[in-house]
Amino acid sequence: MGDDKGTDCSLPLTAAQLGIWFSAAVNSDKSTFNIVEYSKICGPVDFGRLSSAIRRVAAATSVFHTSFLVRDGIPRQYRSVREIELEIVDFSLDPHCDASAEQWILRDSRTITEINQGELYRLALIRLSKGSVIIYIRCHHVLIDQYGIRLVLESIDAAYKREESLLSLDAVSQWNGYAGVVHEDALYHASNRRATDGKFWREHLEGFSRFSLSDKFDSAFETGVTIRHSFELTEDLNLSIEQIASSEKLNWSRLGVAFIIAYLQRASGSKDLTISLLYRNRDEKSRHVPAMLVNTLPLRIRVEGKESIATIGHRIDEAICLLKEYGRFPGYEIDRLVGTESRGFGPIVNIVADSYASLFNSQISDTVNFNIGPVSDFSFHIYRREKRTVVHLRAKASLYTHSEVVRHALRLQRLLAAVASDPGMAIGDIDVLSPDERRQL
Repeated sequence: MGDDKGTDCSLPLTAAQLGIWFSAAVNSDKSTFNIVEYSKICGPVDFGRLSSAIRRVAAATSVFHTSFLVRDGIPRQYRSVREIELEIVDFSLDPHCDASAEQWILRDSRTITEINQGELYRLALIRLSKGSVIIYIRCHHVLIDQYGIRLVLESIDAAYKREESLLSLDAVSQWNGYAGVVHEDALYHASNRRATDGKFWREHLEGFSRFSLSDKFDSAFETGVTIRHSFELTEDLNLSIEQIASSEKLNWSRLGVAFIIAYLQRASGSKDLTISLLYRNRDEKSRHVPAMLVNTLPLRIRVEGKESIATIGHRIDEAICLLKEYGRFPGYEIDRLVGTESRGFGPIVNIVADSYASLFNSQISDTVNFNIGPVSDFSFHIYRREKRTVVHLRAKASLYTHSEVVRHALRLQRLLAAVASDPGMAIGDIDVLSPDERRQL
């Protein structure tokens, strides 16, 4: 197997990849385009078998053999077969091994990567005490999305358990599958359906005004430094939200979006809200292919203070069904249609409710999405896994201070708690301010 750079075997970029390509071109902080996920597996673990499983899966997975070039001014991708590097990092004798591993991950997440030069990924197996390990994956976002990383972890799990029937470790067939997904994307862009979808978005967003939680204005395209803050929902709060979803027959992810929409309405007073929703954008053909396919789409909804969270949730369910119908149209082109110029349509909202419970003999104690890609304003990422829910807030430092981000987190928690105690209450009756904030008004 060799390098397809000089042949006609190169492929176009998917629409999602082009969005990342254009965004990276105008951003100086290339580290924001790293997508980082790691899974901690509690021991005992067969270290040799696990490292072998990671190498086997990576050797067959197309994204770890994809390189990019610009031909006649157009970016292309091609298969560049290389030896897989798996770094072994040993903190097993460190009395503060967990903290040391987190610091190592933090440093590596800030690695500067250029799309058309150097390695676009890093794989590491980190030894901790008592036989525990961390599987660490860092990729440039142009290669893969979060769902794709989950697919890689599932394949590593199957290889580790030697469940060969669940695996396809033939590199050529995997590349052909990847190429099929890319060509399917290209066919859509050459079809009449693309023009129909573009017409829908122009009409749907008529009178659209970009929404922000900040009253500052930053004209720069660059995402710049990102402020981070996270919190975890209590067990009781988790259970209450589950009960609301069940009683209202709402998908948990839809309810998660409803909570964020309700918070934005309370924080701003605005009734016409638009968020940037991360849409998986996969069909049956692409459901098992690690790739960068996620699309960022505007979800526009009108919210009244007299509505309950369930009412908002059901309308969001309807809005997302409509969004799916027109969801293949590239978000970066919608960006141009409405003139937001790479700044997004509003706060990014990403709800992930994937279970990792069955992986690695149910030994995974934690899976962390450490770096989630660039943030042009503000983002909410909610991860629900094995009865745990973690909320990550990310914000552009030129628009928000750390204390402002923390205040948004505390106010969101108050809204969640209020709805959990009285699911039928009107969101306009929820006071998200603390007593001190209320006194200062």
